[in-house]
Parts: sequence; structure tokens; C-alpha cells
Amino acid sequence: MSRSPGLLFRLFRLVKRAVPYGGTALFLLSLLPPLPGLTQEAQRTLGIFFLAVAFWLAGRPFPPAVTGLMVMGLVPLTGILGVSETFALFGNRAVFFILGAFILAAGLLHSGLARRLSTRLLAHFQGSAYALVAGVFVATDLMSWFIPEHVVAALTFPVLLKLLHRLRIPREHREFEALLFLSMAWGSVIGGIATPLGGARAPLAIGILQEEFGIRIQFLDWTLAALPVTLLLSLFGLLYLYLLTRRFQSLNPLIREAAGAESPTAAGPLNLKEKRVLVVFGLALVGWILLDRWLDFSVTAILAALLLFLFRVVSWKEVEGYVNWGVILMYGGAIVLGKTMVESGAALVIARGLLFPFAHHPVTLFLVLTLLALLLTELISNVATVALLLPLAYSLAGPLHLNPVFLTLLVTLPAGLPFMLPMGTPPNALAFSSGKYSVGYAIRRGVVFHAAALAALAFAAFGLWPWLGLH
Repeated sequence: MSRSPGLLFRLFRLVKRAVPYGGTALFLLSLLPPLPGLTQEAQRTLGIFFLAVAFWLAGRPFPPAVTGLMVMGLVPLTGILGVSETFALFGNRAVFFILGAFILAAGLLHSGLARRLSTRLLAHFQGSAYALVAGVFVATDLMSWFIPEHVVAALTFPVLLKLLHRLRIPREHREFEALLFLSMAWGSVIGGIATPLGGARAPLAIGILQEEFGIRIQFLDWTLAALPVTLLLSLFGLLYLYLLTRRFQSLNPLIREAAGAESPTAAGPLNLKEKRVLVVFGLALVGWILLDRWLDFSVTAILAALLLFLFRVVSWKEVEGYVNWGVILMYGGAIVLGKTMVESGAALVIARGLLFPFAHHPVTLFLVLTLLALLLTELISNVATVALLLPLAYSLAGPLHLNPVFLTLLVTLPAGLPFMLPMGTPPNALAFSSGKYSVGYAIRRGVVFHAAALAALAFAAFGLWPWLGLH
């Protein structure tokens, strides 16, 4: 029995080493004449897709940021898109939101406000390692019901950075640091599907539904359908985090000592820089929550970052130390890849090939549509996933006599649940930018959430939604 873990570990390492070679082989094959039913652009896009995913998963031969650059080079090199068109995709709003979030984080950290907030966080959740991780998870979860999930992550990220700086976790327990940032990402993502306020995908889906069928989902109706999924995943998340943090009980005295080392009121009144940062974040929240119809969230983030420079809270030299350019490059490459997948028709080929053959039975349709949404949202943006899958799902509504509202929820909710890859959503990208874990680690820990999401969605779809008239 003692040999099994060693054998499994060696097998895992062998597979991990083989993944880049497999991705490279598929890319080279994609350069051959296209297969029947595929355009040349779609086939080559699929080849770049498999190559990039293989490199991202294995972390070799390039680091994630360089793999992102590789994607931006291969797309025009293989003739899928022109150079200008390819590089223009890098200017996606999510990239600039993340850049703005890093600059805002620099303001929180440099002003000392992050230290003040981390002190209060420790004071509230000082009981144990589990209490601290669960506190971050619940706080980000609940905030994402009412504030977009990417905003919640942007607010929480610098506080966690300062918190870990104060805790000084021993090297042998560095996995705890990874769990702290993952709990931020997981909480933001799970809370983000509870209401239409959590992200752009829900308003997009509601708009497509109204345009296609003349049906408008009210805010409360959406929340009643989505909230059970959020609550079930939240309970699962608390149990899962408990199991993951049991081995870190030896950190409990360290956490309590750090919490007792400084009283939340010991820092005294806010200094001028802290007050200016609070004003900037207050204005950013107003823009993100109340002005989102007129002012894109990325523009709000950039304008808020400019105010930090205007108020002389930070200098550019100070900001450079906080901005993770590697994550920005990786995220930009992922966006280029995702957009190319949609525009070349490669994503449509995958969706049709996996969806249509299994669309003739409610259970198989549920499984394939949900799993496809969960898979695609890890690899392309959740908004792109909704825009791609909803028209395909709606094409089945007439022949199978399916409620279009049911289909809308069945696509949009799982599309908002990326738990593993940094390119899935800004909260994942920010958590990954901490440098506390690898892509492989996020996959190993996050894939369990996909199984839980499938179970929660099945319970809601077949057990609760019929009571709401969604058959």
C-alpha cells in the first residue's frame, strides 16, 4: 500500500511532462490542410488553443506570461487575424481593469490603509487558521451579492497582501497563503452569481432573452433562482476549506499573536494619505455600482488610479513594485485566444460537437450544457461564454419545448463559476498574481468546486426551479 502514492506521483509527473509535447503535436497537426467541417482559421485556432492550454497547465517550457505573449505572436503568424487586429484585442477592458486594480492596491498598501484594514480583519477572525480563511471567503461571498465580483477582489487583494506580510507564515506552511488568496477568489465568484449585480454576464443574458423571446426576468426572480446555488456552494466551500486547513492548526497561535500584537484602534486617526485613498475608493465604488450603465468598470478603475497620482498618494516608481505585469500579459494573451476562438468559429465547433448529439434528453442536455459552460468559462471570458452558448441553447427551445428562462439560467449560472484558471475571471487573476500558487495547484484545488457546482445546479434545476414555473 505504501507504494501507491509514489507510483501515482510518478505517473502524475510523467503526464505533466508529456502535456507540453502533446500540445505541440496538436499545434503542428493544425497547420496541415483543414479537416472536413473546419475552416483553416478555426483549425489553426484550435491548435494554438491546445498548445497554450498545455503550456499553461504544465508551466513549461514558458512561464504563463510568456505563453500569453506566444499566443499574441502565433495568431497573426498563422494568418488567423491580422497583426493590428490581434494586438487590438489585448486592449480588452478586463486587462485595464486589472491594471487599475493593481494601482489601487498600491495606494491602499502605500498609504497604510491596508495595514489598518488587515488589523481589523485579524481582530474579527483571529480564532484559528480556518476562521481566518473562512472569514475571507464569507466576506467576499456576501459582498459580491451587491458589488461586482471583480470589484470585491480588487478591494480585498491588497488587504490580504498586507495581512500575510504581518503573519510571516513559515516556509513549510506556505500552502496556507495560497488558500487565503483562493478563498478570496472562490468567495467572490460564488457570491457573484447570487444576483444580477455580480457581473456583466447576467445583464447580458437577460438582454439576449428579452431580444429573442420578449421575456424580461425581474431582479427578484433571477435572485430566487440563483440564490440556492450560491448558498449550497457557500456551505460546501466552508466545509471544503475546513478540510484543507486542518493541517495548519499549528498556525493558530501565530495568528492569535499577530491579532493581539496591534489593536484595531492603536493606529490612531486616519492620516491624510489614508483619507485620500478612502475618497478615491468611495468614488470608484459609486462609479462601479451606480454609474455602470454609462461608465465602463475598466474606465472607472483607470480614473480612480489617476486620482491616486493626482492626490500624490503614490508615485509611478512606487506603483511599479506592485503591478504584476506578468499576470497582465498572461491575461491579455488569454483574451486574445478566447476572442480568436469565437471569431474564427473554433469555439462554435466545440460547442456544436459536444452539445447537439446529447440534446435529446433533459438529463444529458443538462449535463452537457452545464459542463460545457463550466469548461469554456475557465478558458474564455464568462461574457463570451454566455454570448456563444445562449444562442445554441435557444435553438433547442422550440424542438424540445424547453422554457427559454430555464435555458438562460442553465447557461449563465455555470458560466459565472470559474474556480481554477487565472484567465477565467479577474478575481482568479488577482489571486494568481500574488505568486503564492501555480496554475496546477489551482486546478487541483478548484476542480472539486466544479463537481459541487454540478450537484448544486442539478438540485436547483430539477428540484427548485420547477416550483418557480421553470420546467
